[in-house]
Amino acid sequence: MKTKFFLAYPIVMVILSTIPLYCVGKSSDNSERNNTDDTNSLDDSCPEDSGNNDLNDDDTLPLFDNGDGTLTDPNTGLIWEQEPSIEDTSNYLAENSCFKLEIYGWIHKWRLPTVSELRSLIRGCSATQTGGGCKVTDQCNSSYCCENSQCIGCSISPEGCYWPESLVGDCGFYWSSTYDESNSGIGSEGGSNWAVDFSEGQVRQVYDFSSLHVRCVRRLENKGTEFLSPEFRPTQNTRRTSTSSRPARTPGSVPGTARSTRPSGGIGPG
Repeated sequence: MKTKFFLAYPIVMVILSTIPLYCVGKSSDNSERNNTDDTNSLDDSCPEDSGNNDLNDDDTLPLFDNGDGTLTDPNTGLIWEQEPSIEDTSNYLAENSCFKLEIYGWIHKWRLPTVSELRSLIRGCSATQTGGGCKVTDQCNSSYCCENSQCIGCSISPEGCYWPESLVGDCGFYWSSTYDESNSGIGSEGGSNWAVDFSEGQVRQVYDFSSLHVRCVRRLENKGTEFLSPEFRPTQNTRRTSTSSRPARTPGSVPGTARSTRPSGGIGPG
């Protein structure tokens, strides 16, 4: 028996030594995110930081009330629903519902905001508002590369939501159209998209089938974008194209529609 053990031992060690280091890095992902220096330990394949475009509370202009249930943000050139008109739903149905939304004749102009656009609404939580330490943006949308300890946000605000006072609605998680590049959607759990929790200023990925709040947005018409910071200038859609390897999602039953400050039906990996 001893002879067999000593013969097998080198074989086992050789097999273990062939395990890719990449997998080891993946398994320790959560511990890295909790490290205060995790922003400096990103993989070489991750996008570089595009710079600080911080819009702190002292620099931002207040949202303008258009008097028709919408608010214009002069900082970004975006027009937001003042109060969400769509019930909590899955990411797929949220995108379609925004596209079909009509407010004072504006139809097929509304859409689900990107994660950078959602972050532009954060007020009072410097870690996750635009330019903060959280690295998740439209350009850096991989949870493995970009989600760090700063994305946890702040403690629950006793004064309400981490957004402008003129906005109306429940605090909690709101959908973005930006998908998590690290979760391709292969498997029974499906893909995940980025969301913002305005009760804590948190930015994280949530499974697409979860039921979250929805606030639609559109861009200001007939207005140049040269006054906008690069973070908010029009870019290509963050959704995957038809040639993507991610399986196309089809509409199905939505798990839960009751409003809450936490996702219904599960939360994303991480």
